[in-house]
Amino acid sequence: MERIKRYLRSAAGYLAVCAKWLVLAALVGCVVGVVTAMGSILVLCRLLGLDRAMTMSLLPKSVTMPIATVVAQGHGGTVAVTVAAVVVTGMLGNLCAPLLELFRVKDPMAVGLGIGACSHAMGTAKALELGETEGAMSGLAIGLCGILTTVLALLADFFVI
Repeated sequence: MERIKRYLRSAAGYLAVCAKWLVLAALVGCVVGVVTAMGSILVLCRLLGLDRAMTMSLLPKSVTMPIATVVAQGHGGTVAVTVAAVVVTGMLGNLCAPLLELFRVKDPMAVGLGIGACSHAMGTAKALELGETEGAMSGLAIGLCGILTTVLALLADFFVI
């Protein structure tokens, strides 16, 4: 009986450690996704010489529509441009999601986080077609990336002329 108790304690401890690492991996994946999406927009807008309003309109393109419109409007962007950018990003993410297999991304958690971080609700619909885990992780990424985008948009104000 004591042996079984020791085994259960060690298994529970192992599961707790694994759960902590999975949460950390999800958080790091979302942070990297948001920084990459926003950083690429900042760099491209600067290279193309776009004004502040256009940059702030395109900045929240990788989050869900309600968050993107509020972020763009709050920072002086044009909501119509933001809506178009969000729709195009979602459609591209939905179409390109199956290409993850081409790059040999096999982990369902990584697939779901990647799809949800870049292509919000439209990508999550595709992730649900791929599997339950992919859909769940994609939904989690939508929420985390929405929060991170809102916070990082405040910092982006300092980098946009």
